[in-house]
Amino acid sequence: MKKSAAIKKIEETMAKLEETFVKDEKVLGAFYCGTSGTGSYGEYSDIDLVLVVADEDQKDFFKKVPNVLQRTVGLKSAVNAAGEDVEWCCLVTDDYFGLDLPIFKKADLVCSPKFANIRILKDHHDLLRRFKKRSVALKSRIETKNFVNDMRQIKDDQLCLARQVRKGQLLEAMSECTRDGEELFHWLVKLKGIKYQPPSLRDAEKILTQKELEMLLETRVKNPVDSEIRAGMQGLWKLTLHVIDEYEKRTGRKFPAGRDDNRFLGLVNDVYKGRRF
Repeated sequence: MKKSAAIKKIEETMAKLEETFVKDEKVLGAFYCGTSGTGSYGEYSDIDLVLVVADEDQKDFFKKVPNVLQRTVGLKSAVNAAGEDVEWCCLVTDDYFGLDLPIFKKADLVCSPKFANIRILKDHHDLLRRFKKRSVALKSRIETKNFVNDMRQIKDDQLCLARQVRKGQLLEAMSECTRDGEELFHWLVKLKGIKYQPPSLRDAEKILTQKELEMLLETRVKNPVDSEIRAGMQGLWKLTLHVIDEYEKRTGRKFPAGRDDNRFLGLVNDVYKGRRF
């Protein structure tokens, strides 16, 4: 695919920045983050480049950055982003081509999920490699926590759906069932490692297996009718268990044990039939 002029400009600027800063002896480490780190930047993306210097060099290095950028990439303007001599927000061309350039000390390397996909240009004694590894581990723990919470919530929604049906709140139940199905679809996309941001249900046929697609379609309640919502609830439960199974297979992690599902479904059925509330 032919690259646009804007993409070529981004890549040319990146090459100049690497040539300039990676060779600088004061720079202990350098890495791209955000879309610059993953290589998924578009025509209107800013470059996110982080430089790491020794504590005693940070202030002086920060001050010289605008002059260096002026010589190398034709800087138009630079703004001290936080007013604390930490980050430059720069304008490289007149048509708003931006560069975010934080100057970190070692102490500023605080692990975060946003640093899990950095692209390291220069490293000093594996400082950034360890930083990235810890950020990846942190992201994994957070993703696990989010997944567990979401699955438990969707399971709990079965009880909420049953109560809504008994109260005649059929439109609310229909919407809730469909919404939970979409949430499960999004998790399936994540587990398959497919980059859809956000995933569209129009793409479901391309992404899911036939079995998964059938389960997803069962959650798509089209009419606020008791029997259709009940069928949607059953489809939702099957899809939830399938997503949990996929999670365990793909991550090697066991989903945390909770309450007994069979007893819970018995409670849901009692509520649905009006025996309990």
